[in-house]
Amino acid sequence: MSKQILALSGSIPHAFRSAGQTPVCMPSAEDIEDIVRRAAQLASRGTVLRRDFALRADGGKVVPSLTSSLVDHARSRGSPDALGPDVVIDEDLSIGRCWSIPVTGQIGLSSPTLIHPTSISVDHIPKELAADIGRAPRRMILWGLVDGLSNLQRFRSVPTDELKAIANGRTSPTLSKNHAFVPLASFEYDINADFHVQTFPVHEYVAQLAMDFGVFVVEILDNWGSSDSCLYRVRIHGTPAVVNSPR
Repeated sequence: MSKQILALSGSIPHAFRSAGQTPVCMPSAEDIEDIVRRAAQLASRGTVLRRDFALRADGGKVVPSLTSSLVDHARSRGSPDALGPDVVIDEDLSIGRCWSIPVTGQIGLSSPTLIHPTSISVDHIPKELAADIGRAPRRMILWGLVDGLSNLQRFRSVPTDELKAIANGRTSPTLSKNHAFVPLASFEYDINADFHVQTFPVHEYVAQLAMDFGVFVVEILDNWGSSDSCLYRVRIHGTPAVVNSPR
């Protein structure tokens, strides 16, 4: 790479001379190499520079009781050994390494610590690489399971209509197991966007409640036109909660 950089730096003054201009200050080969190195480091870190509290390697887990059971779906596709929901909280975005579900479904996730959620990121492979981009999720809702006395008190103080407005008239995910839930964000993954990793903020009204959560549900309401959906990765971002008294 060093020879290529030297060649590049040598060609820049020539370009200026060809245009009849005199360069004022030319970067050295070392400067150019440092710029390239920094750009490569930034690219390797990805576009979402926020901690992922759902990441399995960092202690995140799938909650089976709040996750759609898809045994029959896998068999109908002729894939009894289809990948399970755990792939959603891994970093590997290899093509085809996703959780295949009917058009709609949900996954329950737990974080290793209580957090004040701030946003959610959804990953899918780039449109140019997808055999069927219609399998990408479209409309989605992030729910937070309400737990602890202080959270329940805040939850009960919120007018139901305010919460329904966030979740398209709903008050809980399809699988709720009689738990109380707060809709944290309602959003749409866009297959035509510039980036295949997209981040969506928690609704401002919910953020102002200052509730903390340790269990979440990500619900897929539809996709982009295919007969089933393929969820590659979900990331949940936030700030660790400081619990000073019994919850």
